[in-house]
Amino acid sequence: MKYDEMNAKANQFAPLLIEKRIRKNERVAIMSRNNEHFFYGVEELIEHVLD
Repeated sequence: MKYDEMNAKANQFAPLLIEKRIRKNERVAIMSRNNEHFFYGVEELIEHVLD
């Protein structure tokens, strides 16, 4: 999978972060099976916190 593809899937996670009002310096747990969805969540969390 290319970075652009992973980024597009990770961006689908962003509305949930906004809805839950996740802010910088907050701890977030991601419960996921051992698959690519874990990486989408982590990548989006990193982008969301750095914005």
